[in-house]
Amino acid sequence: MNRGVEVIDLFCGGGGASHGFLRAGLNIVLAVDSWEVALDIHRLNHPNVKCELIELGGSIPIFARYLRSKLNPLMHFHLHGSPPCQNISTASMGDPKDGMILVNWFLDLVAYMKPDSWSLENVLPTAKHFDSSTPFVQVNAADYGVPQKRKRIFAGEGWVLTPTHTSTGWVSVLDALPHLKKELNITSKSPIRIVSRRRKKGEEPQSYDPSDSAHTITQVNHIIERLDSNIEKVRSLSLGECATLQGWPEMLIDNTISKKHLQTVIGNMVCPPITYQMGLSIKELI
Repeated sequence: MNRGVEVIDLFCGGGGASHGFLRAGLNIVLAVDSWEVALDIHRLNHPNVKCELIELGGSIPIFARYLRSKLNPLMHFHLHGSPPCQNISTASMGDPKDGMILVNWFLDLVAYMKPDSWSLENVLPTAKHFDSSTPFVQVNAADYGVPQKRKRIFAGEGWVLTPTHTSTGWVSVLDALPHLKKELNITSKSPIRIVSRRRKKGEEPQSYDPSDSAHTITQVNHIIERLDSNIEKVRSLSLGECATLQGWPEMLIDNTISKKHLQTVIGNMVCPPITYQMGLSIKELI
């Protein structure tokens, strides 16, 4: 009989990775982040998961000893981490070396603790800074039923990610948000687009058709525009709609938290359908 799986989720944010693992039947014994706002959202959605506010990046032996105290040695131990990616992203003006500090710290923690399996999620450019011994795969969230073409790398061992959707069967924005069809009364004479990022004055913005999967959800508003004789702004996608496009339609949102902070948490989350498939794979392989 297979052992149960215990997960420690570091840089857990609002709980996207945790949510996928929990859906797969794994047990999150500890979720850690250094931002209380993100942990508040994690606690709201996963009240039975122990969340702790800890500034990650310190002494590895001390921290590893603390993590071990939370684990049942008879269980399979999976360590997951999603270190901040702002300085590594191609959209950033920061120094990638600064962004790699916590990534490398997590990899050193993996080497020190030697978990039974582990995973690290981050933006694509992170892979350029790995040494040759770090296994990773490039993942498009749309291949896992997420209505969004979000590309990320997942490094790690002890799991296999097998896509559940092909490009001909990707979930569109209108599939995920069917209420938009009626609300916007989309016709060939009155089409719409969703702008994901503005360009310089005089240039066309980055945009996508809602009959396709969305561009990557970030902290930036995605704005619905009607296209006819003039371009008319309709509204921005709501926080709940953005969470749905991240693959977490049932996510609970605390509206007492500022919209800016909520956008950051939702934009930074790991898409739950990916860690759900990862969790199923871990259970099959142990």
